[in-house]
Amino acid sequence: MHRLNKDAIRTAIVMLSSSVALMGQAQAAEGDTFTPYYSSSIVYDSNLLRIDDDNPARIGGVRGRSDTLRKNLLGLNVDWKYSRQQVVVRAAVSDNDYNRFNSLDYQGRYLKTQWNYQLGNQVSGNIGQVFNRALASFNDIRGLSGNLRDQQSRFFNMNYLFHPRWQTGFSYIENELEYDAAIQRIGDFKNRTVGLGLDYLTPKGSRLGFKLTQEDGKYPNRSVTEVSTLDDGYSENKAAINLKWQYSVKTSFQMQTAYVEREYDNVSERDYDAVDKRVSMTYKPSVKTRLKLSVFDETYPRDDLQASVSEHFGQSLELSWLPTSKLTFQAKYRRESREDLDNPGFVIGPVAQREDDNNSLSFSLNYEPHRNIDFTAGYNRMQRDSSVPLDDFDADIFSLTATIRM
Repeated sequence: MHRLNKDAIRTAIVMLSSSVALMGQAQAAEGDTFTPYYSSSIVYDSNLLRIDDDNPARIGGVRGRSDTLRKNLLGLNVDWKYSRQQVVVRAAVSDNDYNRFNSLDYQGRYLKTQWNYQLGNQVSGNIGQVFNRALASFNDIRGLSGNLRDQQSRFFNMNYLFHPRWQTGFSYIENELEYDAAIQRIGDFKNRTVGLGLDYLTPKGSRLGFKLTQEDGKYPNRSVTEVSTLDDGYSENKAAINLKWQYSVKTSFQMQTAYVEREYDNVSERDYDAVDKRVSMTYKPSVKTRLKLSVFDETYPRDDLQASVSEHFGQSLELSWLPTSKLTFQAKYRRESREDLDNPGFVIGPVAQREDDNNSLSFSLNYEPHRNIDFTAGYNRMQRDSSVPLDDFDADIFSLTATIRM
C-alpha cells in the first residue's frame, strides 16, 4: 500500500470528522434522524492467519503468528421516516493498519441504503442495496494476499396481505463478489435469486410458511474444458417450510427444513441434492435477558477436488443481558462438525473425506456512559481440529472499541 494513499485517506477522515461534527450539531434538533459517528478500535489476534501450531513456516518473512490491528472508522447513520415510509442509510469508511503483517493494510468501505415501504394496509416490503469492501476471513483463505474483496447486493421484497391470516411474498436478490488480487479472481461470482412464498399468520404472532426459490450463479473468470474440475455456472432450486411458534410471551420456537437441488452447467459430477434443517428456541425471562438455543444440520457447496458439498451439524447458544441501562453483556458459544460429502470422482483411488470440528466462544461488554458515547470490550476464542494435516488452528482475539456519536 503506497504511503501517499494511506496519508490521503487519513487526511480525508480528519477533514470529514470536522465536517460531520458541524453537521451533527446542525441536525441535533431533529433527533436521531441524522447521526454521524467516529470509532477507534484496537484488536489483538494471537493467530491472525490461522496457522497450525505444528507449521514452522515463516509468513512474509515474519516469525510468529500474532498481530495487532488498529482501526479508525468514520460513519453516518440515517433513519428518516415520513408517514408510513422509512429510509435507512448506513455508511462508513475505515483505515485498517496491522502492526506486523502490514501488507494487509487496507481502507474499508460500507454503504447500505434501504427503503422500507408500506402501501395501504396490505402491501409492504423493502428495496435497497449493500456494498462492503473488507478482508475475507482467514479461516479458509490464508496468506498475505488475496483476501481483500468487494461484495455488492441488491434486493427487492414485497408482501401482500390478502387476508387477515394469509400473506404472499415475492423476493428478488442479486449478489456480486470480486476479489482484489488476481490470484483469487477465479472465485469472483454473480448470482440472482427469485423467491415466492405463502404464509399463514395467527393473532398471537405465530407463522407457518412455504417458500420456493430459484438461484442462478456464474463465475465469469472461469474457463471450462473437457477436463475441468470447476464449473463456471450453476442453477439451484430450494423448497422450504418455515414455522415460527409463539408458545408464550416469553418463549418462541423457529423451525425450518428445506430441500435443496443444485445442478452445474457443465461439470455434472458436482450435482447434488440435500435436506437442510434448523430448530431454534428463544426464551426471554425478562425485558433485560434473552437466550437463544439453535440446532442445525445444513449443507454448503464446495469446490474441492474431493467434495462437491459439505455437511455442517452443530449447536449454538446466545445470551444477551442488560444488567443496567448503561451496560449490555453478550455471549455466544458455537460448536460445529463439518464433513465433506459427494466425492465427484476427480481423484483416482480411495480418498478420505475431510472432517473438521470447529468451536468458538465469544463475550462482549458494552458500556454507554452517555447517549452519544460507548465503549466495548470483546473476547473471542476459536479452535479447529481437522483431519487434514497442518489445518488445525486456535486463536484468541481481544478487542477494545470507543465510539462517539455526533
